[in-house]
Amino acid sequence: MCGIAGYVGPAIAALPQAVGSQMATAIRYRGRDGEGEWTDGERVRLFHSRLSVIDLATGDQPMADSSGRYMATYNGEIYNYRALRRELEERGARFLTNSDTEVLLEGFKAWGPDVCRRLNGMFAFAIWDRHERALFIARDRLGKKPLAHASLGGVFYFASNIDAFTKCPGWSGTLSRAALHLLAMLGGLPGSATVFEQAHALPAGCWATLASGKTEPEVTRYWTFSCGKTKRPRLDDAIEEYGEILTDAVRIRLESDVPLALSFSGGVDSGTIAAICAKRLNTCPKVFTIDYDAPDDPSIEKQIAERTARLLGLDWHYINFDYRRDLLPRLPRAYQPYDQPTHQMPLVYSEILYEFMKPHATVVLCGGGADELFAGYDGMEAIARDDRRRMLERWLPKRFRRIETRFQGRNVGMGFCNDLIAYCQGRSGGGDPPEDKWLRQLTDDMQEAEVESLLDLHMFTALKWNAVDGLYRLPDISGLAAQVELRSPFLDYRMVEFAARQPQKFKIGDSARVDLNKFIPKKYYERFVPPDIAWAAKKGMGFNLCWNDSISSDPAFERLAAKAFGHLDESGIDAADYRAAHAAYLDGRRRGELYPSSSGQMMIGLMMGMWLATRTYPVSLGAEG
Repeated sequence: MCGIAGYVGPAIAALPQAVGSQMATAIRYRGRDGEGEWTDGERVRLFHSRLSVIDLATGDQPMADSSGRYMATYNGEIYNYRALRRELEERGARFLTNSDTEVLLEGFKAWGPDVCRRLNGMFAFAIWDRHERALFIARDRLGKKPLAHASLGGVFYFASNIDAFTKCPGWSGTLSRAALHLLAMLGGLPGSATVFEQAHALPAGCWATLASGKTEPEVTRYWTFSCGKTKRPRLDDAIEEYGEILTDAVRIRLESDVPLALSFSGGVDSGTIAAICAKRLNTCPKVFTIDYDAPDDPSIEKQIAERTARLLGLDWHYINFDYRRDLLPRLPRAYQPYDQPTHQMPLVYSEILYEFMKPHATVVLCGGGADELFAGYDGMEAIARDDRRRMLERWLPKRFRRIETRFQGRNVGMGFCNDLIAYCQGRSGGGDPPEDKWLRQLTDDMQEAEVESLLDLHMFTALKWNAVDGLYRLPDISGLAAQVELRSPFLDYRMVEFAARQPQKFKIGDSARVDLNKFIPKKYYERFVPPDIAWAAKKGMGFNLCWNDSISSDPAFERLAAKAFGHLDESGIDAADYRAAHAAYLDGRRRGELYPSSSGQMMIGLMMGMWLATRTYPVSLGAEG
C-alpha cells in the first residue's frame, strides 16, 4: 500500500520547489519503506511513497513498462495479478519483477483503459504515456483507495491526499459551503465531492484521461452494480454461491510477502473469514480483538471472540482499551492524517488496534462491508416490512418532487435514508443549490443500478455515500498511519454484485425478527460454529467502547467541544446549530438516553472542528451562492 501524487502541465520546472516537497511530505505517512520520484522533462512529475507488501526487493516506483513508453505511480493491491500475469505472458509479455505494478503496466499496454475491468483489487493509479503525452488515472470499483485532483493555474495535480495541494500556486484552501451543507445534513459526501472548492475526487469505479495540452480530465465510469434480481432463486444455491465467492475472496487476499493477521470481533463477518482461513484454506493467521473489559463492565464481545477463537483453533490476542481514560486524549492525534472531516469515532480505537497489530503483521483482513451488503443492522427488518408495498419509483428529472410524494410520512428505518428523503422533501420546492449536482449524479447512478426497493436504496447509498468513511476512508487512512494495510473480502466486487441481486428474503429471514437479519451469511456461518454463535445478536467491533459514557461525563469533553466549535467560528462556519445539538445531547444523556437524537449532528460539528484544529495550512469558508 502506498501514496501517490504528481502534476502535469507546461513548464512545470518553473514551479516552486515547495510544490514537490509538500506533495512528497503529504503522502509519506502512507508508506515509509521507500520513496520515489520521476520527471519527464518539463511536462510531468510523479511521486510515490511505499509500504512494501508484494515483491519487497524489486517493486519500487514510479515504474516503467518494458518498452519505456508508460510510467506508473500506483497505490493498492491487485489480488488477481498472478492470473493476469500468466495471461499476459501467453500474449508475449516479459516481466523483470514479481510486482503487481508491472502487471498493471503490461496490462495497460495490452488492453488500454479496459485493464481496469480486469483488475480485482483496491487501487488508485496514474500512468503517463510518453508518446501521447497524456495522463491516465483510475480508481477501484468501490473507491477503497483515495484519489483527488485539482486544476490550478494551467497545471493538473493529483494525489492520494488533498493536503498535497496546499503549496500549489493558486491553492486557496477555501471550503465549499455546498459540500459542508451536505456533510452537515447527511453525514457524508458522494461521488466527486470534497470539502474544498478547488479539489475533486475521482469517483469510485471511474477512470479519467488528461489529453495533451488539457487541464481538465475526461471522466468515464467503467463499473457499477445492478440490483436486478435473480429469477426464481433457491436459498441453498445462494448460500453455496456466497460461500464460494467469499472463500475465493479470502484466498486471493492472503497473497502477501509480509506477515498477515485478522481483525476479529468474534461476530459473523470476521468469524466467517477466520473460519474459512482455518477450515477451508488450512491457514491460521493471528487474530486480534479490541474492546473494554472490567469487573464492573465485562466485555461480551471478548467472551464471544475468545470462545469462537478456541472453537476454530485460532491464535487469539486481546487488546483492552480503557476508553474512559484514553479516548479523548488520543482523538486529536488519531485525526491528524485525515485530509477531510469524518465523524467516525472508531478511528481512535482502530488506530490503537492497528498499532498493536503492526509488530505482528503488516497486512490485516477485516469483516467490513457485510452489514451493508446483507442488511445486518438493527432496523433493517422494519424496512423489509415497508418494502412489501411498492418501493421506489424511477428517479426521473423531477426526482425531488417524486421522492417527496412517494415517501411522505414514511419512516424508512435507518437514519441516512430518512435524512436523504427529508432533504429531498425540502429541495422539491424549487431552486438549484450547488449541492444538487452531486445528488443528481447519485440518483442517475441509482437509476443505472436499477435501485427499486428501500433495501436496495440502503445498500446503494451505504456503498456510495454514507458508509464510505467507515468502509473505505477509516481503514485506509488510520491503517496506513500505523503502516498496516487493511483488506476486506466482503468488499470484493463479485460479492457486491452477488448481494445486489439477492431477493429481500435471503437477506432478512423474517421481517418481524432482527436476529434473522443477514440471513445468508448466518446460514453459511452455521457450517463452522454452533447456532448460538452464528445467530447471536449483533455487537460489532469495540461494542463495549461506549464513547457516549465517556464524553458525556468527562469535563475534558466540555473543553474539547468548546475548542472545536470555536475553530468552526474562526473559519466562518456557523456553529450555533452544533452547540444547540451538543446541549440537547447532554440533556438527553441526563435523562438516561443512550444515544440522544442530536448525537449525530453534535458529532459532525465536533469532529469538523477537531479536523480544523489539526490543519497545518490556512482554511477558510467560501462565499455564499
